Order: sequence, then C-alpha cells, then structure tokens
Amino acid sequence: MEFDIFVEKVRTLVEKIAKERNMEVRVNAETVVKNNGCRLKCLSIFARGSNVSPSVYMERYYEQYNNGRMLQDIVEEIVDSYGDRREQGRLDISKFTDYDSVRDFIIMMLVNRELNSEMLTNAPYIPFEDLAIVFRWLAVKSPESIGTSLVTNRDIRRWGVNVRELYDIASENTRRLFPEHVENLVSLLMRQYGIDVKKDGMAENNPEKDPEKDMYIITNSYYTNGAAAMLYPGVLARCADMLDGDIYIIPSSIHEVLFVKAGNEVDAKDIIECIILANKNIVKKSEKLSDNLYIYRRREDKVEILK
Repeated sequence: MEFDIFVEKVRTLVEKIAKERNMEVRVNAETVVKNNGCRLKCLSIFARGSNVSPSVYMERYYEQYNNGRMLQDIVEEIVDSYGDRREQGRLDISKFTDYDSVRDFIIMMLVNRELNSEMLTNAPYIPFEDLAIVFRWLAVKSPESIGTSLVTNRDIRRWGVNVRELYDIASENTRRLFPEHVENLVSLLMRQYGIDVKKDGMAENNPEKDPEKDMYIITNSYYTNGAAAMLYPGVLARCADMLDGDIYIIPSSIHEVLFVKAGNEVDAKDIIECIILANKNIVKKSEKLSDNLYIYRRREDKVEILK
C-alpha cells in the first residue's frame, strides 16, 4: 500500500472508530513543515468546540505497517491515545494577538541557520555562529506533551516589539520554564538506562575517576529542545569552571549539546568526524543541529566555531 493511500485509510478509520466511541471529532490529513525543512504527514484530530489538535505523525506507523503490524491495531492505538489527551480542552488562540497575554510564554530554540533558511525569511531570529536563535510561543506544557508555535515577523509587528526585546524575555522565560540540566554523560546513561560502566567498557569514563577527562551533557529539565540551555547566562562559564579550562561544545542535536575539556588529550579533528558521521547515520534529519565543533573560550566568555 502506498503511503498516501495508507494515510487516508487510517484517517477514515480513526474518524469512524472515534465516532463509534461517542467522540465527536473531525480528522484531517496534513503536511507539516518541521525543523530543518522536514515535511511530515500527520493526522490532526479536532473535537467539537476545540481548536487544539494533537498531531499524529504517520511515518513511523507506516513503517510498522510495512513490518507486519495490523492496520486495525494502529488505528486503535491512535484513537486510544487521542482519548487520553483530549482533556487538554480548548485553547484560546485569540490571546496570541495580545503581547501581554503571551510574553511570559515566549521561549527560544536553537536551530541550524542554513537548513532553516526558508523558515527564517518569515521569522525573527538572532544569528549565533552557523545557528539561529528562534522564538516560539509555548501553548501547551504538561508531563506528556509540549506544544509550541513559531513566532513570526507578523507577530512581532503586531505586538510592537523588536528582536532584542524578544530575546531578553525569551531567555528569561525559557530558563524559568525549562531549567538547565548539566550532568556527566556516563552518570546519565547509568541512571536512565541502567548501563554498567565496568561491564560495558566505559570504566575509563567513570565520573568518580577524573572529572576533567569526562564528557558532559547540557540540556533542559524536559530533555526537549535543550541545546538552547547553553545560551542561558552563566551556564557555559560554569561548565568551563567545572573543568578548569576552555571546553569543546559538541552539537549532539537540537535537544542537547555535549562538552569536554578542550585540548585534554582530545583530537578536535576526530570529534568533527564523529559529529558528521552521527548526523549522517544516527541523528534524525529534523533534529540535526550542526556539523561543526565549537569552542567556548573561558577568558573571553565567547563561543566560536573551531576551524
């Protein structure tokens, strides 16, 4: 079954089964442009009287279908998931036109500038080396989901604010709503995935052995769009102080960056090769941040691409 036919079949069945369960819904199939220009097909499920719609991306379900998963099973999972989330209710989008109503929920995100060049023609941003700091309005924030909308040039004209003012408020809001999280990478793997550093051959990176030789992660408390956490005032300075020197910043993805002590028996060329390979083979296209390696120079309090 071709992908577009699959999407339409799922859309029809989701609408049918939802109505059989007394859910009055309208289901639309839409193409959504995501980060880095990625276009994804999704189902938007609207309840009566609601202008909030969860986006159900179809690519992974199509892959599951081609691997033998039953169509009915996929449809029922989507309907069940929607039933669990529909209590989000109605969102007053009209508030978005009033700056005083949204200013406390404007946040920032770090993206690749070249890969998002089309989007940036219509959105305010601040260049940051080969990256761009963009701004989003936080519409939904819960343990299960985060919903945001891109702030456009039209929005800031309506609000009567400039990009610098937007950055100042977004920097404050993002740190308040999504506090930074800095942790030894091995400790994170041990805590989240139960990896035994001795058993899995990473004992040389044991955080209790030599902190200055370890790799660390900078993200936020939600582990989502956390690369921007390195922009919070004082974060990079604190990280450099931890390792008592300049640090290499590795753009792991839009969700986090990694850092190690610069020049600490680490070959920058090897790191750059690893970044490029990871972006090519592991990191999702929509989550890629950069192929470059950065250095934070502690004395100058400055980030730059390492060339």
